[in-house]
Amino acid sequence: MKFVYLIVLLLSISCYSQNIEENNTFYNEAIQQIKIDNNKSIRIYEYLINSSTSNFQKLNYQLDLIKIKVYVSKDIEALELFFSMEPEILSSDNQELKDKYYIIGSDLAYYLGFKKQAQKMQKQVKSDDKAWINSIHHKFVDLRYDLAINAIITKPISTEDEATLLQDSLPKISNEVEQFILIKKLQSFFLKQNNLENYAVYNRKLNELNDRLTIEKKITRNYLANKLLEKQKAQQIVDDKNLRLLSNIFSVILLGLILVVILFKKKKVEIDSSAIKTNMISDRVESQILERLEAFEKSKGYLNPTISIAILAKELDTNVKYLSSILNNIKQKSFNNYINELRIAYIVNCLKEDKKYRLYKISHLAKLSGFVSQSSFTTFFKLITGITPSIFIKKLNDDGQ
Repeated sequence: MKFVYLIVLLLSISCYSQNIEENNTFYNEAIQQIKIDNNKSIRIYEYLINSSTSNFQKLNYQLDLIKIKVYVSKDIEALELFFSMEPEILSSDNQELKDKYYIIGSDLAYYLGFKKQAQKMQKQVKSDDKAWINSIHHKFVDLRYDLAINAIITKPISTEDEATLLQDSLPKISNEVEQFILIKKLQSFFLKQNNLENYAVYNRKLNELNDRLTIEKKITRNYLANKLLEKQKAQQIVDDKNLRLLSNIFSVILLGLILVVILFKKKKVEIDSSAIKTNMISDRVESQILERLEAFEKSKGYLNPTISIAILAKELDTNVKYLSSILNNIKQKSFNNYINELRIAYIVNCLKEDKKYRLYKISHLAKLSGFVSQSSFTTFFKLITGITPSIFIKKLNDDGQ
């Protein structure tokens, strides 16, 4: 019986060792594939997460995946993963995991322009190991510097040969984030060399690419702002519950003080409620604006490339404040997202209903739908439909629609 138990134990150890070795192999493959095949790298990481032998290992892979998703321009997915991990990370007893979480969170906030939030999260890091902290900052991509157009370059080009090698490799890179980093290095190198011709070329490319990445970054910033607001409200609810719990256990000696505090809070709430009511839009005005918005949508006024919230407010016979409030609270959208979603819905319907639209160039489709540039059109089309216009048209044709 002891012999059988020993065999089972040895087999278990052997299988466990094989799993560790297999995971290490896949991990190394994922690292190698980051700049070659982004999607493959993500799939490997997702496999590693699902096959992790410990919670510590799983959470570490998930934290790495957050940075990889930013690296391949999946910023919102990265933020969703970051916030979804928070309860499990904070309930962990492992300080290394918590520190890594706060470092990556700080880098994300800094990358998106939330410097106060970045500083707040950085203060949560308990480790004093600067080398380890820097290794987290620099793994895959340094969000604080590599993706900022005017930031200090962490690993600048030092020789002509290195610059030539990067110039030759640039056309083979499909990842826009990696392109951005390399172009920024080339731009900086040629400026230092006083090679103004090459500097102008790469400065123009850098600005064009930055414009495309900035559109998605703006959407991501809005997403992060909403998430932080939700967390603030949730924390306020928790604080209020704790306050009520403390109030319930106060002694009779403090009863008089509690009554004073309650009366003061009640009066403050009444004042706040009165102020809110004063600033609220009446139901009649709200209904009128919504009816006029519906008429605006039916008239396809959103196809006007010069449309702005000020122009639309004037057309609807209202003001920017009221229109913005209704779009945010009723439509649950910012003005830009509202207009661009209408434009994309319009052109999608045209492509489905009339095959002649499928023969047009993407730049012409962008113009027809009210966008001022092809890159903005392509970016929003992909964000809303999940695929590019070219792939969308190909799928329609392949499906015989």
